[in-house]
Amino acid sequence: SEASKALAHLSTDVESRTLVSALGGIASLLHAVGSFRDELTLLERAYSALLNLTSDVPEHFLDFDAIAFVIVDTMALYPESSRLRENGLGILQNICMKGVVAKETIA
Repeated sequence: SEASKALAHLSTDVESRTLVSALGGIASLLHAVGSFRDELTLLERAYSALLNLTSDVPEHFLDFDAIAFVIVDTMALYPESSRLRENGLGILQNICMKGVVAKETIA
């Protein structure tokens, strides 16, 4: 949970987002979200970091299928969490902005 929070803070500028992504930050966050799906606080913090990280990093750092599956799957577990829903939809929107293949994955 604290690691997700730290990644969210570290991913506030383009250079940091690219570096964190290059070092496996997105994959690590997706793994944490999938592994600790019963920890709402961790999910909210990880979603916040993923929202930042997916905003403008190069496509090759993004596994569209994995992101879509993990976000949609875990977002459905907590329909009462507006923060999770807002950030989850933002992540999916960021992915859609990457082009036709990404849009088709989300659809």
